[in-house]
Amino acid sequence: MRRLFKFFITSLFLFFSLESFGAGRLNFILKNNQDIAISSVRIFPTDLPSFKSDNLLQKSLPGRNGIYIGPNFYSDKKLWSIEIRFENGKSEIFKNNRLTLYNSYTIINTKNKFKIRQTYDKEYTKKYHQARNVRLNFQNGQSNILVGNPFRLKTKLEENIERSSWIQLTTSVDLFSSSDKKRISPLSFFKSGDKIKLNFNFNMEGYAYWFLLGTSGYYQILFPYKNSINNRVLPGEEYTIPEKGVWKFDQRKGIEKLICLFSNRESKELKELYFNKSNYSRDEISKKIETIIKEHEKSRLNNNILFDEEDSVSQNIRLQRLDKHNILVSSYEIIHQ
Repeated sequence: MRRLFKFFITSLFLFFSLESFGAGRLNFILKNNQDIAISSVRIFPTDLPSFKSDNLLQKSLPGRNGIYIGPNFYSDKKLWSIEIRFENGKSEIFKNNRLTLYNSYTIINTKNKFKIRQTYDKEYTKKYHQARNVRLNFQNGQSNILVGNPFRLKTKLEENIERSSWIQLTTSVDLFSSSDKKRISPLSFFKSGDKIKLNFNFNMEGYAYWFLLGTSGYYQILFPYKNSINNRVLPGEEYTIPEKGVWKFDQRKGIEKLICLFSNRESKELKELYFNKSNYSRDEISKKIETIIKEHEKSRLNNNILFDEEDSVSQNIRLQRLDKHNILVSSYEIIHQ
């Protein structure tokens, strides 16, 4: 009788285990959209915390990275908990998540508090093809789960470009020393003796002009290059100023301004000024350039054209939503301390 009872209890346990884990498919993408790496990810049905998986990660998931998990694990459980442990020692359990709907779960850090945000991820199929099969132990059973390779998350600016039409200007500065070269943001601070070269590229084809407004108050045309008539730029191609050599900061400290004007069509006023600059005085050239720049900037502001910026240690990105003329005006203060 005792054996029969034991057999009945075992059969009942197996029945409920199979019933609980045999109907649906587990698929989701976890995105670590903050700077602290995740060392461990475990999942379990919210109402069955004892069915906790082993760590789903082969190695830590870096900040600003995501990973695909699924779909070989089957369950009819709709509400799941995700236990996240971070490399700084903190941990969080996010309960009642629907992991069976190809959802994306994004970890964010707001005021030193970790939160999870649920969205639908259209890139699910791409991440699925990169996944590998991993055999994982649960505390009350085993199952196969596909775990993908970590992938870099897109920045807010990159997502904006995909969602709509934007002009993107990416700039950086090469800082040269006697032994090496370092790439930094143009918004960095510079000192006497520094040798630099400006790099820039756009995400679309068009026409670019670069000007230097010095401490003297006069404008100097930097691009197109001297003795060149070509200011057409191609998407993704990097250009440098100066074309050859470098700029070297002298002993005079102050602030100089670099100004870029980009359009999908050539500016007749600037083209005429460039080809006939020998006919104008330095003061006349500066006044004409300043008038053109102010007109374009006024047009952008009057039409409430959205402008965005992202600055990092190695580069600066400026974004502007396209208007009917596709004109971008961007200025940078070069600070010589």
